[in-house]
Amino acid sequence: MKNSCQFICQNNPLFVQVTYFALISFAGYAALKILKPRDNSNTLRDLDLLFTSVSASTVSSMATVEMEDFSSAQLWVLTILMLIGTESANARHAGESVVDLSSLSSAILVLYTIMMYLPGYTMFLPRYDDGYSKSEMRNNRKRLLENWIFSQMSYLAIFVMLICITERESVTTDPLNFNVFSILFEVVSAYGNVGFSVGYSCKRSLNHDVHCKDASYGFVGKWSDNGKAILIIVMVFGRLKMFNMKGGKAWKLR
Repeated sequence: MKNSCQFICQNNPLFVQVTYFALISFAGYAALKILKPRDNSNTLRDLDLLFTSVSASTVSSMATVEMEDFSSAQLWVLTILMLIGTESANARHAGESVVDLSSLSSAILVLYTIMMYLPGYTMFLPRYDDGYSKSEMRNNRKRLLENWIFSQMSYLAIFVMLICITERESVTTDPLNFNVFSILFEVVSAYGNVGFSVGYSCKRSLNHDVHCKDASYGFVGKWSDNGKAILIIVMVFGRLKMFNMKGGKAWKLR
């Protein structure tokens, strides 16, 4: 039995991780259940306690209840769960916020989305692959340029953020038409040289304009000149994307 346990632990790290997080999550749930909340009349549901415990142990910081409902002792339990749940409790995974994120600009929200997607150990390292010949290794300028080439996904994210900046006024005044998904759809369509568009609907406009008429052209037709200019670059860049298939290799996502 002992040898079987050692074999599983050594050859199946996924089993070890799942067991570890399950144990500390349920232990945290039990501690939160035993300890009383700040307001005794406010009884927290078991599912909410379990959700909060899992969120703290995985350092996800998702919440279904307000932190003010927990007592000081319960907050100490959550703090301990965050500490033993990872090598450290850091700002990137903290999740606590005093700012209404919905009030931020779309470009900042896209940037936050990318930062949340990236692993905690993302690094930029020069490429020193063995596949390069000696003549290529001597060409330092070429090597330096290749190090700074981003992946195609990175360029799409940059283009979306730039267009969110150029169309920020329309995003604020006409959010049903000018939302991040519609902009992303248009950028990906242009990058893939497809031509699909979500279009623009006058009926979705919050500020009804009697002079607004639905047209058969794409959503980009309602963009500003700066936004259209950026999409021109996206279309050309998408046509030449075959030359960027090896981009982003200097970035290590671990």
